[in-house]
Amino acid sequence: MPYINLIKKQKKLEEFSEIEKGIYIFENGITDDIIRLKEDNKVVEIMKEKIDRFNQDEQLRDMAYKRSLNCWANERDKQDMYEKGKEEGIKQGIIEKSKEKTKQLFNKYYPKEGDSILEDLNNEQYDKIFEMILDNQSIEEIKKILK
Repeated sequence: MPYINLIKKQKKLEEFSEIEKGIYIFENGITDDIIRLKEDNKVVEIMKEKIDRFNQDEQLRDMAYKRSLNCWANERDKQDMYEKGKEEGIKQGIIEKSKEKTKQLFNKYYPKEGDSILEDLNNEQYDKIFEMILDNQSIEEIKKILK
């Protein structure tokens, strides 16, 4: 349906077929361009009648308003969930990178020790161990803080 606006750029609204006018009205609503069309146009008249009936029916307008609010709320919820997931992914990525760098450094400085002691730690623990390795602390001291 968005292509109807591209068609409008290529030809005048008066040159639209009945179907094109209907699609244009459905996509854009009753615009000033549509109102200016001649009154003998069936599609325009039908759409004008439907909009007039809609505007007079308070219950129908209320339902449309509630649906619009519901759609907006759903989109907002999706966006919030996306942002939350993105944040969690970034946090997880930071932890994984910290874990990877700590294990690399650990294996370089303590090649005879297995890095299995570095499993299931939190980010702060990885940071602390990383600093301890840089400070050339012994493996025993590192093991002490892990207990």
